[in-house]
Amino acid sequence: MDKYPPLQKTQRIRWIKISKPGTIKLETVQDGKMDVKLRDASVTIVKCPTARFTGPEEEKIRCRGDKDKLYMETFGVPPLKLEWQHDLGGKREVTTVESLNPDPEERAHNIYPSKQITIPLALDLDTLGQHIYSLNSITDGIGNKVELFSVGNRHKPEYTRSIAVLKPAEFAFQGCRAGETVNLLHGHDTSLTINAGYHDERDGPWKLMVQYTPEAAKAKGWTRELISPERRHKFKVEGPGEYRLLGARGNICNGDVLSPEVCRVVEVPQPKVEIEWKKLHECSGDVGVTANLVLHGTPPFRIYYTTSHNKGPETTNSTVIDGSRGEITLQPERSGSYVYNFVSLSDKNYKNIPLSGQVISQTVHPLASAMFSGTSGRGSGRETTVQSCSGDVVEVPVELKGTAPWNLELQVVGPSGTETIQETGIKTDQHSIKIKLPKDIDRDGGTLLVDLISVEDANGCKRTLAVPGVPVKVRRVKPTVKFYAKDGARSVQVLYGEQAHLPLRLTGDGPWVVSWRYNSRAERVRRQRFTSANDVLSVTEAGVYELLEVRDEQCPGTVIVPEHTYIVEHVPVPHVRLALESDGTQARNGSWIRPPVCVSKEDFIDLRLKGGPPFQVMYSATRNKERPENHQFSSIQEIYRLPLQTGKSGRISYDIVAIGDSRYPLDERKALRESQILKWEQQVLARPTAYFKTDTQLSYCLNDAFLPRSEFELSQDGLMILEGKAPFFVDFSIQNMASSEVRNETMKITSHEWQVKFPDYVFTTVGSYIVNINSVRDSSSCEEIVNETGRRQLWVEVAETAMIVPYERRSDVCVGDLLQFQLEGVQPWTITYRFNDKVQKTIQKTPKYTTVANAPGEFSVVSIAHQQAQCQTTISDVRLTVHDIPSARVHHGTRFEESIREGEQAEIVFTLIGEPPFTFTYQRTELAQYARGRKPKVLETHTVAGITSKEHSIFSSAEGTWTVTFIADKWCRYPPAKTDPTIESI
Repeated sequence: MDKYPPLQKTQRIRWIKISKPGTIKLETVQDGKMDVKLRDASVTIVKCPTARFTGPEEEKIRCRGDKDKLYMETFGVPPLKLEWQHDLGGKREVTTVESLNPDPEERAHNIYPSKQITIPLALDLDTLGQHIYSLNSITDGIGNKVELFSVGNRHKPEYTRSIAVLKPAEFAFQGCRAGETVNLLHGHDTSLTINAGYHDERDGPWKLMVQYTPEAAKAKGWTRELISPERRHKFKVEGPGEYRLLGARGNICNGDVLSPEVCRVVEVPQPKVEIEWKKLHECSGDVGVTANLVLHGTPPFRIYYTTSHNKGPETTNSTVIDGSRGEITLQPERSGSYVYNFVSLSDKNYKNIPLSGQVISQTVHPLASAMFSGTSGRGSGRETTVQSCSGDVVEVPVELKGTAPWNLELQVVGPSGTETIQETGIKTDQHSIKIKLPKDIDRDGGTLLVDLISVEDANGCKRTLAVPGVPVKVRRVKPTVKFYAKDGARSVQVLYGEQAHLPLRLTGDGPWVVSWRYNSRAERVRRQRFTSANDVLSVTEAGVYELLEVRDEQCPGTVIVPEHTYIVEHVPVPHVRLALESDGTQARNGSWIRPPVCVSKEDFIDLRLKGGPPFQVMYSATRNKERPENHQFSSIQEIYRLPLQTGKSGRISYDIVAIGDSRYPLDERKALRESQILKWEQQVLARPTAYFKTDTQLSYCLNDAFLPRSEFELSQDGLMILEGKAPFFVDFSIQNMASSEVRNETMKITSHEWQVKFPDYVFTTVGSYIVNINSVRDSSSCEEIVNETGRRQLWVEVAETAMIVPYERRSDVCVGDLLQFQLEGVQPWTITYRFNDKVQKTIQKTPKYTTVANAPGEFSVVSIAHQQAQCQTTISDVRLTVHDIPSARVHHGTRFEESIREGEQAEIVFTLIGEPPFTFTYQRTELAQYARGRKPKVLETHTVAGITSKEHSIFSSAEGTWTVTFIADKWCRYPPAKTDPTIESI
């Protein structure tokens, strides 16, 4: 029970069990016999909102770049608000979608049916990793919120979906660079390997499509699908020819084919050698022998030979030859008979192939020279290479020494034979020899070896040469460049500001220099160096990119058409516009003007969102040019109904500040340009209302007209406040509570403050009156709203005229008498009186006014007012004469003692002060010397009445003291009656 507020002593909770949705309304509640005033008397009961994922529950595995959809099924009273989260690589993105409402009009008519809404969530799976989508919460239009991603529900399949995004595997031949071949040895087997540079085990096994084109025209080729359960697949070749990887497909993704995608297999013949023996002869005889070797095979070669001197034991030696032409000079230091026998030959591919018949015998009994430019002329190492990319003739530079002119003999060794060339009449020591290429080399490319055989100078001395030869590399497979097209598409979409990596496929010997241009700047050609056959061209601008030229380390190449172009497009940025332009008219500043609306009336604007949902939109609302307030909403639907602010009156301007979607996250710092901002305005009209500024009761007097009193101006009592657009027409009713008479009045009011006044209305009876504000209208078309303060009634109390009436009808009183008056009216009373020409005031709170006259004089009541000095009445008939108290003296004193002789009489004179006739009482008491400390004894008492003079005498011979104890004149007496000392005196 802690979630409920504490109850007061008079409060109770009663629970009502509800078994089905609907609206519960309290009709009546009674406390004993009295009806209780109801507040919030109705409540809507709906089914709790729910949400779940639909479709298969198992984890999905997708390929990067795939598109997918998740479907979220929601149920509840619209508009629904759904929150979910997306987790990827430790990062979490929470998305909230509001205003899910298939039929907004139902809510506008206070209809609350539960609706099932299926929300498609489009996914662009461009990022690798484990994507986890979880439903967090759902809130219905009533405000009920259900937490879905709680501890207990966290692993339930209906609230979570998982998608694994894989990168496609990348396949290429291993060990088959462009221009290189795989050797197939005679009598041996070999294999080719297709290797995946990148792969994911979940994507396996892979289907590799391989095409074989045999070298022999009559042989039969094939196209097969090879199954590779692992990243590396090796298969046995069936013969020489071209093997091409056409494609690769995994269990999930279409794989990428990288370069080299072609592998050429050639059958390598066994090495062989042709030996030409020439004896070394210097005019005096033979000095040795030279074996000129023409080698067929793959260098380097190693040739083994034996030497026997004078039929002695054989000594075995070997020589390494790096080219297809070599020379071995045998010049023994001793004379004699020598037998030289070449026994076996090895090259790069074959070992120890036997030779036969290569024997020479000799009995052993300097000059012009030549060498190729760039070589040292010593040993057999190759120090330069001549390149040929085009043309059927190649020039080989030669340096000559000796006496010109020279005759030069060269030998050109090709794959299929040798050719000897004679170059005569050479006059310069630097000379270029033009060599025509064999047709097969000119067509297919390959390597020639050019060796110098002999040189003859001008003296006719001819010398056999053994200098390093020059390889001539003929390239007929030119480098190429193209854009790689996956699934036939050479286009890509990237976000603004991000780089696009355009895949290239290059053949030839790297590095390559590629020239390209961008279509919008066609006059500017760019050159870029690439080092990988599968390199990428990184760009940022959108448009068409065109490859123009390519050149590798040796030769210019060819751009493959039509794969020389690639289109880069930017993912469209999200934007927003009005769904219906009929919702307003457009002003000159581009702002849409919405029709005016009254305060508190619901109004919406439908926005059309373009991009990749879900969308996040930030907008600002400015009321009456005040400081803008920023707001934000999310939507998964393209049409979003945005509630407008109609709670307060004024002109409200709305600006869409920023928009984001699933591809372009919302960024406040990246505001829209002025031309992109959607703006609209609306005037919110104030509803007319009227209420009294205070609820203080007004006081009037009987027969007063209903006009403002002067004291109202200071207190602002009876002041009515009006809101809206003047002029106002207000309907009043004035009810006399005593007679139940009701009078209706309609007043036209041109200001926003008005003091209550009804000049034609007169208060004719005493009692309470109620002034009610029945309705108010202004110049707008908005309906009236009742002010929350509820000050729509004004109470008026009308009092009778104040009066003062004496309790006793007399005009003469005595000093010390109580003066009592009856007061009529409403307390407090303010009495103004005059006493001996001095005017004074007194305030009385009780209807009986009592005072004491302490001095003689003339007393009169001037006026009386009540109700805080209101309803004043002039009094003229309350006048009193206050008379002084009469007194008496015995021989001008109050007591008299006189010594006389016994038997004599004394005259006792009483002087009377007042207005005759007098009545007085006198007495004789014993003398004080006889009393001895006690009160003297009264010896005699006499009363005399009707005395009209102011003196009275008596004669007495009795002993004692004479004293007047009582006296009364025409008006007063002494001693007076006792009065309350607390009574106010005049």
